Amino acid sequence: MSPVSGAEPKRNLEAWNKNYGLKGSHNCFSYAMNAIDDKMIKKCNETTDCDVGFHQPGYASGYGQFPEKHDKGCTDMVSRLWGDNPDVTPIDFHERCSTGTSKIALIVDPRRDYHFVRQDSDGYWSHKPGAMEVTTKDASDRPILRPDRALFIYKNHKDPLQYTKFCGYYCVPRGKSMYLMSDPRVGGFFSFRKPTRRHANRQTRRKSRGASRRSED
Repeated sequence: MSPVSGAEPKRNLEAWNKNYGLKGSHNCFSYAMNAIDDKMIKKCNETTDCDVGFHQPGYASGYGQFPEKHDKGCTDMVSRLWGDNPDVTPIDFHERCSTGTSKIALIVDPRRDYHFVRQDSDGYWSHKPGAMEVTTKDASDRPILRPDRALFIYKNHKDPLQYTKFCGYYCVPRGKSMYLMSDPRVGGFFSFRKPTRRHANRQTRRKSRGASRRSED
């Protein structure tokens, strides 16, 4: 198991999975950063199918939207990650992040998509595939002990995604402002705010096609 720093987020499946607006409007990137955007939740709740854009790496630093057929390789995704938050630092699985930071992992389907996984306070890992529920399991339904050795190939999904390229582990600052943006055309930054119990209590009963989105972009 990868050593913890003490700054890892506490896993709260209820807060992330039981609220329609939060689940439908936040992706793996938002979850890895442990960040909640109330404006996006509100917008999601006001639409019939939660037609809102996710936070995307690079948007806050001016990289702009991904071209339709853009290859999401490790080099580009890491550049986007550092562009938004330069104090994110690479680290090895067996190393401990510095005080006030904790690990995330980045993997990609080089032709189609990216995905982030985060380490929680118990030392295990969890992730949020697109607008789907947060889970502690990989594609083989096994607990994630090491993201670089876990399986993230979703062949049985109607829109198969195969995250086969591992792009490394990174230490992310916790408890401070992080820069995320959901749409480069809108402008403005999102400051860090962790999930609270009230997000789970504000669940709506509506269901949508958006709630089943697995892809991050």
